[in-house]
Amino acid sequence: MTGSSQWTSRRVRTEGGSRMSRAFSGLTASLFVVIASLLLLAPPASAAGGRIVYVGVRDKKTAIYSIRADGGPISEVPGTNGGSHPALSRDGRKVVFTAPVAGGTEIHTIAIDGGGEKQVTDSRETYDYEPAFSDDGSRITFVRNHQIFVIDADGSHPKQVTGEGRNNDPAFSPDGRRIVFMRAGQGEQDIISIDSDGGDLKNLTRQTSTGTGHPVYSPNGKRIAFESFARGGSRIVTVDAGDGGDKKVLGLGREPWFAPDGSRLAFIRNDNLLTMAADGSDVVLLDTPPDQVGFSDFDPSWGG
Repeated sequence: MTGSSQWTSRRVRTEGGSRMSRAFSGLTASLFVVIASLLLLAPPASAAGGRIVYVGVRDKKTAIYSIRADGGPISEVPGTNGGSHPALSRDGRKVVFTAPVAGGTEIHTIAIDGGGEKQVTDSRETYDYEPAFSDDGSRITFVRNHQIFVIDADGSHPKQVTGEGRNNDPAFSPDGRRIVFMRAGQGEQDIISIDSDGGDLKNLTRQTSTGTGHPVYSPNGKRIAFESFARGGSRIVTVDAGDGGDKKVLGLGREPWFAPDGSRLAFIRNDNLLTMAADGSDVVLLDTPPDQVGFSDFDPSWGG
């Protein structure tokens, strides 16, 4: 990879002070020492492991970047200049992304080190975008003309899954049998799931006064995380993957993506890349180096 630089990570203070200062307020000094020693044995945020890819704007240049989940180092993925909507394969070896071409955009795959780039779709003067791998890497779901499609990773057997509405942000369930996505229409933006062959459509949300987007399944398939737009900013929410029930608000942010083991999520807040525990605690900012200015991060995906 090129453009490598060391990044650091730090935990984010929440309102009212740090988690540690609130938790230990009023305890005796001796008890503080005991508990602090135990905390040193707890696994760090990087315990989820793997790598995160995302779109970064650096010095007016847009490209896809890769960073270890522990915060460094960061590298530009070669061959992705101008690319968007990256999604990392479950094993962390390949990136599928939206590539600009003459007259539109197409779906491309590339190795994490920049080798073996392949054009997957050939829609000719239209727009294919927002791709995501199935867990086994054999298929890719994407959007064409606001409809959800599925295609084999080698570019064969394209199939249209939806036939109405304005649809975006598709992602496979872990077993590959279903796809979750956002549908906009008639003043609503809802999270929908559907069989990957186009049957059994289910509304998981009914957000008449707010918007939603960027849904993704947890690795065990039991929860779906997504962003919910509301007064005061976007919030990351999880719901039951089967019926949309048991809603839990994790905190401010957008564009969530689960770690491969489900213990954490990557997300964006204030144009920065962060991670947090799956319950919304332990927020960690993945920092830019001191000499970096004018940056913006979006579209994270976690794999490896």
